[in-house]
Amino acid sequence: MDTLGPPLTSTLKEYLSGKPIDRRLWQKLDDSTRIRLSDAIVAVKSKTALEVRISNYDTQWPYLFSCIEHELRQQLGPLVLAIEHVGSTAVPGLAAKPIIDIEVVISSSYQFPAVKERLERFGYIHRGPCGVPDREVFRCVIDLPFHHLYVSEMDARPLIEHLRFRNALRQDPELASEYAVLKRALADQYRQDRDAYTDAKTGFIRSVVQSSLFKKA
Repeated sequence: MDTLGPPLTSTLKEYLSGKPIDRRLWQKLDDSTRIRLSDAIVAVKSKTALEVRISNYDTQWPYLFSCIEHELRQQLGPLVLAIEHVGSTAVPGLAAKPIIDIEVVISSSYQFPAVKERLERFGYIHRGPCGVPDREVFRCVIDLPFHHLYVSEMDARPLIEHLRFRNALRQDPELASEYAVLKRALADQYRQDRDAYTDAKTGFIRSVVQSSLFKKA
């Protein structure tokens, strides 16, 4: 941390305490300085330390997505095919962790280097696939609503499964209600362990995705 120098060390400490980095400051950094700050953030805060907490559906979630989408479209322009609101906050009425999940869809891997560069200059840190092939994860460090950002090619399996699962829940309120009950139970069981919470949902998600395939066949 000390190698950053006093101004950036102060910025890092404020970020780690929960304050977003001023976007004007971030965007003024040269590439090498931004990389050093990004590496320091990842090294000190490699994982989100928040508890697993499920909130009742909030009608503000679609609005928050639209705010982030607007910012992303300004930065990425024609490089992207679509920007999708996925995850539980994208399903009306569904209880969820209050984190907006967003998929940036590109036509091919050729677009990714330019998308990555623009996102990093705007206010994101590239985190790689994080264990999921064909999906790139980005962490936002500036003043946007709390969200997870993924970049995938249009035919990537993680993207397709995200969309199928979202659509299945949107179309079946009873299924969405069943998922909400499961999430609340797992959140109580794995309050301090996000990885275990996520893993425990996998069976349900896989079954819904597979069922959606059969319905389309």
